[in-house]
Formats: sequence, C-alpha cells, structure tokens
Amino acid sequence: MDVHEQVRKYLDLYPLPNDILLGGGIGRHFASQFLPSDENFFAVRVGHQVSERDSLFVRYSFDDASSRGAGDSFLFQTTQESRQQYATLTGSHVFSPSFLTAYRLGYTRPANQVATLSFIDVPDEDFFVPGAPQFGQIIIPGVTSFGPAATYPLNHKMNTYQLSNDYLVSKGNQSWKMGFDINNQRIDVFSGWFKGAAWSFNNLENFLQAGPRGTNLTVALPGSDNRRSLRQTLYALYVQNEYQASPNLQLSLGLRFEYASMIKDRYGKLVYLEDPVTDPTVQVGEYVQENPSGTFSPRFGLTWSPRDAGSTVISTGSGIYYDQVLAYIQSQRKSSAPFHNISINPNFDATTTFPSAVAAGTGVAPAVQIFDYQHTSTPTVYRYHLSLQQELGRDWRVRAAYVGMRGNHLFRRFETNQFPSPVELADGSLCFPPDAATVPAEFVARNPDCLPASSVRAGPINPSHAAISIIPTDAQSFYNSLQLSGGLTFGSGGSLQASYAFSKSVDDNSTGVVGNVGQFALRRTLDRGLSNYDIRHRFSANYFYSLPFGGGGQWLKSGWMSKVVGDWRLGGIVSYRTGIPYTAGVRIAYPGYLFTPQRPNLVPGGSTNPIGGASSGCGQIEVGRQVETPSFSFDPCMFSAPLPGTLGNVGRNTLIAPSVFNMDVSITRDFLLDSKRRLQFRADIFNLPNHPNFNSASGNSAIVFSGASGNRNSTAGRITQTATTSRQIQFSLRLSF
Repeated sequence: MDVHEQVRKYLDLYPLPNDILLGGGIGRHFASQFLPSDENFFAVRVGHQVSERDSLFVRYSFDDASSRGAGDSFLFQTTQESRQQYATLTGSHVFSPSFLTAYRLGYTRPANQVATLSFIDVPDEDFFVPGAPQFGQIIIPGVTSFGPAATYPLNHKMNTYQLSNDYLVSKGNQSWKMGFDINNQRIDVFSGWFKGAAWSFNNLENFLQAGPRGTNLTVALPGSDNRRSLRQTLYALYVQNEYQASPNLQLSLGLRFEYASMIKDRYGKLVYLEDPVTDPTVQVGEYVQENPSGTFSPRFGLTWSPRDAGSTVISTGSGIYYDQVLAYIQSQRKSSAPFHNISINPNFDATTTFPSAVAAGTGVAPAVQIFDYQHTSTPTVYRYHLSLQQELGRDWRVRAAYVGMRGNHLFRRFETNQFPSPVELADGSLCFPPDAATVPAEFVARNPDCLPASSVRAGPINPSHAAISIIPTDAQSFYNSLQLSGGLTFGSGGSLQASYAFSKSVDDNSTGVVGNVGQFALRRTLDRGLSNYDIRHRFSANYFYSLPFGGGGQWLKSGWMSKVVGDWRLGGIVSYRTGIPYTAGVRIAYPGYLFTPQRPNLVPGGSTNPIGGASSGCGQIEVGRQVETPSFSFDPCMFSAPLPGTLGNVGRNTLIAPSVFNMDVSITRDFLLDSKRRLQFRADIFNLPNHPNFNSASGNSAIVFSGASGNRNSTAGRITQTATTSRQIQFSLRLSF
C-alpha cells in the first residue's frame, strides 16, 4: 500500500515488531520498562498536658515523592512529583467527668505535577501544533496509542484550612455529641489539555493514507488557557444521641446539616449555558442557577442483644449521605470555551490538512464544558444494613450482614450535542439521519430505514456549537451485598480472620465527572449496567502466628539455635476476587453520519460475555479457537457491527475480566537493645507465588470493529496489562526509643 508523504515521518517513529504478527499489517513489539519511584516521609508529633483538664498536641507530616508510570507505549512514560504537607493542632478541655470538648485546627497542602517523558526524539517541526508543550497522539484501532497522554502537563495545588469543635455530654443512660466543622478549600490547577492534539483514525489503512475517511481530531487551539483558581467553603453542623434503652438495647439517632458555598474562580472563568439546546453563546458567570447545597442528613441505628450475655448481637441502621458539589468537581470543567478553545472535528477527510492540527481545527466551534445550569442537585446516597453477630465458644466469632445502598442525583458526564436529534422507527429503535449532501449511497443502502436529511437536520442538535460536554446530576446506582466474616484467636497471640462478600452493583455511570460516557446519554438508562467496580465474589483471609521457637515457644528454648529462630512472627493475607466488568466497543465513523456508535450488536444466539469455550469463528478467526487469557480473552465473533446511524444493542459492561488471586506474606522480629530501645526487622513478600493476574482488555484491545466499513479489529480481546505487580520483596528496620 502506498503511504501518504506526510505520514512517512510518523510511521518511522513506530518500533518494528520483534514478536508475533497479529494480522492486518499489525505486529507486536516487546520491551521492558524501568519505572522507579522514590519517597521521603517524616512526621513530628508533640503533645503537652497543660493542666489536669487541658491537653493539646501538634502534628506535622511531610511526604515528598516522585515516580514514573507506564504509558500506552513503552516509548512514552509519565513522571509524577508530589509533595503533601499536613499540620494539625488538636486540644481538649474537660469541664466535668460528663462534659468535655475537643477542638481542631488543620492545614493541608497537597501539590502534584505530572509531565511526560519521551524516549524518542520527535523534532519540534513535526509537532501537530507548533510550540506545543509536548508531541501529540496518534490513535489507531488495534494499535497501541502512540504519543504521550493528551492531558499533560498538569499542575494541581490545593490549600485547605479546617476548624472543628466537638462537645460530648453524658448523663444517665444517654449521651449527646454535637459540633461543627468549617472547611475552606483553595484549588489552583492548570493542564495542557490537548495542546499537543490527538489524531484518531478509523483504521490502519486510513492512517497510512492520511485520514481520507472518518478521521477525528481533538486540539486545543493556540492561546488556550485552562488555568483556574477555585475558592469554596463547606460548613457542617451535627448532633447525635446514643440512648441505652435497656441493658441489651441501644438506639442511636443523628442529624447532620451541610452547606457548601458557591464555587468562585479568582480568574473569573466560570461559564454556563442556560439551555444547551437553544443558547447560541456561552455565558460567563455562576456555573448553576441556584446553589444546590443546604442538606439535612438523618441517621438511625439500633443494636440489640437478645441474650444477657451478649453472645448474640443484632444491629441495623440507615442514613442519608450527601456528596456536595465541591471545587474539585468544578476543576473538571476548566477546559471550556471561550478561554480554553478545544476544536473537536469529527468524521472528516484529513488528507489536505494532516499533520497540521491547527489547520484542521480552525473554523470548528470550540468545545463547551458545563454543568446542568437549571437542574443540578446534590448527589444523594441512601445506606442501610442489617447484621447478626454470634460468638461460638470463647475463641470463635462469626458475623452475617446485608448491606445495601441506593444513589440518586449522581454525577455523570456525556457529550450532548455532536449528533442529530434521532428519529424513532416503527420497531422502537433510533435512527440518527445522515447528511444527504455527503453520505455515499452504499451506506444509505445498508440501512434504508434511516433516511438522509438536510445538512442542518443531520448536524448538531444546537447548530451554534460543536461539542458540548455536560455534567448533570440525574444518574442512579444500586448496590446489594451479603457479607460473611469470622475470626478465631488461638495460642499465644495467634489469630485467623476471613471474610466473604457476594454483591452486585448496578449504575448508569461509574466514572462520575471523569470522561464522557454513553452512546446516546440523553436516554440515561440505555447505559445502565454493572458498575465498573462490581465484584461478584470476594474472599479474603489474614493470619498472624508466633512461631513456636525460642524462649517463649515449645521448641528450641535455649542455645544458639533459639537465638536464631526464636521470637519470629509470621503474618499474611490471601485474597481472591472475580473480575471486574468492561465494555466491548466499536470505533466506526460512517461517512456522512455525525453520530458514531460506541458498542456493537450481538449476533443472534450470541453471549454478551463470551469469555470461555471455543470461538464460533469469523473473518481471520478460525472455528474452534480456544478463548483464553491473555491472548484471546473474549470471542469477538459474538458481535456484529451496528448499521449506519444506529446504536449498538450490546449493553455496557457485559464482559467480565479474569479473576485475581494474591498472597502476601510478612515475617517480623523485635530485638530489645535495652530497656528503652527496640529494633524491629520486617520482611514483606508481595505476590509470593508470582502469580500473573491479568487485567481486562482495554483501550484498542476492547474495540471489536473499526473503520468506515466496520472491519474486525485483529487485536480484539488481547490483554496487555496485569492487575497486580509481579513478586516484590521489601525489607525494613524500625527503631523505637
């Protein structure tokens, strides 16, 4: 195939394959990565007993760290430098044996800087944007994304000032606790959000020809500045009553009030659209019409022991919890017009402009990032539980519990404008009409029920804007679980504890304010599925055992061997969990269609989670090929490409990643130096069996179809990352004096 002259210099940047060929012109390259990390930490605490009734202490901690993280390609890494400082002054005063108070002054300052490290030299003249802080990205389905992460460099500093005061009053069979908390936040943040640009191509062939069909571009035009200096204060009041109704019955009632001030930006760059469907211009001002804060949160708890001995305990409780709209959430809206002008040019012919992102992005209305101006509410979570705890003899304890949660008015984020208003067809499906002036006849013939429309009708819902990313508070979540746990103590300080949870979590969006999610998010429940963090089964056991050697053991109580093998303590954690869910995707940009589907269709009789057995075969995948981790973790033959202008009918998060097993072990011993000093040696082994735990297929490996014709991705189902590290051994010494 001929390679476009403007593409050759970028194609030469890719490393040549040194492993297997995957088909479709794609091969695999293996390389090791060096990912060092350094951390220096210290803490100081000074306490003072001022009088019999007054005491205070001051604590200061400092943590300075640097690390490297792996990028999509081994040629690019991220470098992170962080410095966290915490200072606290805490005091207490005893008015009487039944009345005391505690107060706290706090200051925190976490600062974080993230940049990229390139192991190849890309000439400045080959940058997609002249003068950009870093090279951009090239994204091709089936190929590892090339280039540094588009969101860097990033600088984030936060200063928080806290004041709290608590009072505790006890009288008879009840006690009262009340207090207040004031938290002032100051967040200063900026990033290079798409200043280097990201070119996304339909497939490898499209890239080699400089993007004649279905190319997408995201670029921050020169002069963009997303710097923000956000200010906000959170106020809270609470009161709680503990009432001992009888020796075996205790009631707990509480009420909390929270109020968060409206977020302010010292640079005056907050923006809004009152109505994203009709408003022609972005307004500068408050991000929402009315402050959604000012919430009351009641809580209730009951503990009952039906037997006087207390060996059986039944408890239940419920409460309402609010997630206030805080400044860190507003920082996710910083890259918006008219101050940070991002051009998102979808599904276009790039042959006359590539590689100049500025030329391809000029003339496209800049992207807007907003909240739901008229309908933002405070996210709310309802929590409830019922548990039974039972002692079995002197050494055994078991517990069974039901734990549930429901979330309403939760955050989600999605693109609300870069598609036409859909037409509902006779079978109830949606059609997003193509542009009659540009759609090729062959694609109309593929889906004749979805008729072409005028350029205006087939364009964005609000023709005054291009991309509009919105954060409403209308998502829901549902969580239910059965939790079992037990504990056993034995010998001289030995213990064994185990827990098991069977749970299910469902939601409309698991990423909150991070990342646009949804095929057609205006119909919220189309994206309802398993949560990203849903883990159906989870088991964990931890143990601690003093080895029976040395002076305090059963064997080798004296002699030189007792000094070598005596007084050692062994501990560890064994855990197992089932895999997390993820979504099969498509990256198809049909010519003439502004709407692009994100998920495939299911073939008749197919499984939405084809992670085992043998493949039914399709394309270059032979019939009977075993579906196994990591090279072929799911069967892409269970899916088909959506017709032009339609949604894929496969749900969100239907695929389940491999399970994870881990075993960590530690061994410790204390050496008494004298009556005041002690030296502790500790050895920790993480992932003792060095068991490989594979992650889900992610990025391009989760893409089943790509290209204007919906070609199958040759790397679909291939897992390239692990969920845990390889075996690591750590030694430490601790001196106490």
